[in-house]
Amino acid sequence: MMKHTFVYLSLFLLCASFATMQTHTQEEQPVWAHASGVANFSPQEDHTTEEQRVIELCNIARTEPKRFAKEYAGPWIDSAGKKTSYTNSLMRTLQSMKAVEALQFNEKLKETAAGHARKSGNAGTTGHSGKKQRFKQSGFSYWGENCSYGYNNALDIVMQLLIDQNIKSLGHRKNILDPKFTHIGVSIHKHKKYTWNCVQNFGGK
Repeated sequence: MMKHTFVYLSLFLLCASFATMQTHTQEEQPVWAHASGVANFSPQEDHTTEEQRVIELCNIARTEPKRFAKEYAGPWIDSAGKKTSYTNSLMRTLQSMKAVEALQFNEKLKETAAGHARKSGNAGTTGHSGKKQRFKQSGFSYWGENCSYGYNNALDIVMQLLIDQNIKSLGHRKNILDPKFTHIGVSIHKHKKYTWNCVQNFGGK
């Protein structure tokens, strides 16, 4: 089994989340480099399966938070070999929160996520540029976006966003667990600088 290492990146590997009436700021943070985060598929392969897995894992965290803590979050954090106040707070949240409804896949949210992931990946950029236009295109009155960099493995992506290391607002975590969100679209795309990026777009009404 490959030993996971705790890596500090000099630039942001997580974008601040954007949701209606709420803006989360971008902050530098460490991320865990997992063996599973290394490319699991080639650029020519279909990313659909891993994108579906991202949605599935988000829904387990929402509908069965205690199970997610026991079967996914706890082992992932232990394998990283580094616990922080952010990993501790995530475990407390999962252990204490009430279950919320599962997110439903939405094609329009998928399209907006794919467009941003592709544009960011090709340009090697990070952030939420063009979010107002994506918001208009989504068809939802309540809308949020998470961006992850460096991973193409679903569990690594979801854990990176749920831990939200050094993001004081915990905006990514809140988006994934927000009961007001009802739908989601996910896209994973190659990234010029960070190898991979994943965009999650959420919608609620």
